[in-house]
Amino acid sequence: MLHAYLRRDSLVERIEIRGDAPLPADALWLDLHDPTEAERAAVEMALGIALPLPEEMREIEPSARLYVEGAAIHVTATILNR
Repeated sequence: MLHAYLRRDSLVERIEIRGDAPLPADALWLDLHDPTEAERAAVEMALGIALPLPEEMREIEPSARLYVEGAAIHVTATILNR
C-alpha cells in the first residue's frame, strides 16, 4: 500500500495512491507499507532512486537506519501499527 503525506495549510494530510495515479509532486513523505512490485517501481521511477528490498531493510543496523543518498533522505523504521 502506498500513501503520500501532503501539507494542507497547517495540517498534514494522508492520501492513498491507487493504481497508476501519479505521485503528488508536493509530497512531504511517501509511506510504502507492504508495497506491490508496481508501487515500488513507480516510486523508484518517479524519484530516480533504488529502494532497498525488504530483506535488506531487516539487515540494517539501528545506527544505520537514517542515511542520505543524493537528494534523497532514507529512513527505515520499525513501527507498530494497530
